[in-house]
Amino acid sequence: MVVVGVCVALVSGLVENRSGIAGIPEKRYFGYPFVWRTTDPFVGSGYRFFELAVDCVVWIVGITFVVLLSKPLTRRTSRESQVT
Repeated sequence: MVVVGVCVALVSGLVENRSGIAGIPEKRYFGYPFVWRTTDPFVGSGYRFFELAVDCVVWIVGITFVVLLSKPLTRRTSRESQVT
């Protein structure tokens, strides 16, 4: 789950985040839910490593929550189909 969370966080750096950030129009912001990569046509790319680490933690916790929540649901569904 940790590897998947880190991979999702890194892939989110390819998705532009337009969550109402008031900034310089030429700059583009990437990463979700936290902006951790910015691009500027005049300077290049910039990375915020703390935000990337927090982004990884958020995705790891979210994926762990979904996996732990889905286990009881799949057990219940498989028991119901065996009864029927």
